[in-house]
Amino acid sequence: MKRSWSLNQNSIELDDQRSEMCYRFLEDCIIQRLKYEHKQGAGVRQLPWVQPFEHNCSPNHMMFAGGTGSGKGHLLNEILTSKIDGKNAFHGRDMCMFVMDPEDASLEETRKMFKKNGKLTIIDVVKLRAAGPGAIKLEDLPAGCVLVVDDVLSALAKGDPAYRAVHDLVTEAIVRGRHHKGKRGYCKQGVTVLLAVHNGSDRGLTQIRNGMRWWVIFPKTNRAQCIKMLKQRLDLNRKAVEDILHKARASRWLAIHLVHPQAVVWDSGSMMLNH
Repeated sequence: MKRSWSLNQNSIELDDQRSEMCYRFLEDCIIQRLKYEHKQGAGVRQLPWVQPFEHNCSPNHMMFAGGTGSGKGHLLNEILTSKIDGKNAFHGRDMCMFVMDPEDASLEETRKMFKKNGKLTIIDVVKLRAAGPGAIKLEDLPAGCVLVVDDVLSALAKGDPAYRAVHDLVTEAIVRGRHHKGKRGYCKQGVTVLLAVHNGSDRGLTQIRNGMRWWVIFPKTNRAQCIKMLKQRLDLNRKAVEDILHKARASRWLAIHLVHPQAVVWDSGSMMLNH
């Protein structure tokens, strides 16, 4: 096996069928082990993968769950402004932002980039109180836009009319957003939701949470919440949770890819969950 792999042979001839079956079984085992975990090289840092599709078959909704100072805004800014093969994954798309602080320094680079293209809309949450629930419908958003909601659903009380307006809009965007799509480029993905909250296990966010492709949590500042989400939401046992947190101990964040293939990703590696 070592010789055939090192010589990159496409086929191999063995003496009998039993040897062939044994060889195939061992090869499958080794490949599974190789695919189970991946570590980046020294000095290489990765981010949760956002595929720049030109179709709406695989929405890239993301939820960032962590307390104040955990790094939600910084990581959100990195994902929105980073480039894949020289092109930004959100290139050519409008952005609508619901934020408590319109001048938040952590998202300054994002605001500059989208404002330069004339595609940034920041919505004043305070003005939504007068309008009440249902003030903004999915159809009011630009087709194929990126919807960023930063801490609004954590900072506002659940009885606040502005909370209901934003919550209903995010829920509608999760359920039907991929059908509200543009006609060109990445706008064909439909509406993409990037949501930052303090408590990812909030019962009021159940429908929203279940529609996400990625959960991003922050073990260094919110370890208890991370353990709860890994155990209760993903049904992992204690040993598996401790193993994941130990491998990602040097990373500030831990991203969980919820659709197949289910995996966890941190800044220097990744690991399959349904291997």
